[in-house]
Amino acid sequence: MEAVSMLLSVPTEKTLGLVKRTKDLVMKKKEKGSSRLVILALTKVFFNLLPTYNVHTTGFKYTPGAASANYEYFLVEEWQRYLKMITRSKTDESYEAAAILLPQTVLFNKSGKLIGKVLKGTTKKGKIGAKCRKVLKKLFMCDKGNRVVKILEVVNQMPVKKLSRHVLRLFPHINDGMLAKPVRAEEVPAHEMRKLTVEEKAVKKEAQLHFLPEEMKAWRGINERLLRIYLLVVTQKRLEKYPFVIGEIRRLRVPGNLHEGIFTVLTEKIAELKKSLTPAAVGMMFDCYLTLNTIFKKRLEISYQLEELEKIPLETLVQLDTKEIQRVYSLLQGAERHGGPAALIKLLIRRGMHRIDADLPHVVKHLMPKDGPKALEVFCEGGFWELALLRKGKR
Repeated sequence: MEAVSMLLSVPTEKTLGLVKRTKDLVMKKKEKGSSRLVILALTKVFFNLLPTYNVHTTGFKYTPGAASANYEYFLVEEWQRYLKMITRSKTDESYEAAAILLPQTVLFNKSGKLIGKVLKGTTKKGKIGAKCRKVLKKLFMCDKGNRVVKILEVVNQMPVKKLSRHVLRLFPHINDGMLAKPVRAEEVPAHEMRKLTVEEKAVKKEAQLHFLPEEMKAWRGINERLLRIYLLVVTQKRLEKYPFVIGEIRRLRVPGNLHEGIFTVLTEKIAELKKSLTPAAVGMMFDCYLTLNTIFKKRLEISYQLEELEKIPLETLVQLDTKEIQRVYSLLQGAERHGGPAALIKLLIRRGMHRIDADLPHVVKHLMPKDGPKALEVFCEGGFWELALLRKGKR
């Protein structure tokens, strides 16, 4: 394997033939671990030799004086042979090799096959599956965009029904910086620029030059691909297994031409969830409402959503955990101040008698009429003995 490494460092037509023969010789040995040795040893070699950019090999012609072009072409040739070997293999070391190489080779030639190998590896049990998930998570958290776009391209080519739940649960780790639309720094007027120090002028000019079309292209690529994946999950998979998807849509920019489709998909999902008002279903239902309100803002009438909340049985509302009730409270904080229905305020207070919520007082105060608790007695059927809980003083 040391000989293979030396030959690959200066690849030519002659040395590549020697590489193949040497590699085949080791693979044919009956010794235990020969296959693992070849795969992992070559992994380290390619990790150090391969560039992080795509090499154009179409129409290549060998030129004696063009050492750099020749080197890259022959390196790509051997890389493709190695890639074919590990993508066809089902051994643990093949998945391990793919996970090691992925960060370095995402943008290199034929990387789609390597990405597919790692995505498939996320379903493996034990250390191999954990390693594949870890490398994807790290890329999603730390990358600046281009590599994530490439990974999402491969994911988009996969049937959503075959998409691993492990992969879907990694998408929330994509950092907010990649999902925020790049903004060009505003140009400072000449008369304002003259007032700045030399250092401040340099900072302003650097900020204006830093904005590149590639940033906008990467942002669009990530936003569009993620949105497509999430919509397919909502329509083709059981939302109960992927409740986080609805909240993730709120992190994306939904273009105007998709507003009608999003509205239809989410309202249909809400109608399904209403059929069985379990605590989990209630949490997801109000997550859908929150997403609709985020996309359409003030164009939606929130009073209808408040009426739906009033219909939830107290027994169900009491069972909502902190995360689920927080979605309800977030929706209520967006309602008109001092405009909460009496029945709804009563329902929230009755939940507070069973569960302690730190945010409940703030929500009740936000919904409370301007005239205070006494104003609620007029509108609440069946009395409102719970008002005693809101009055100050000794009881």
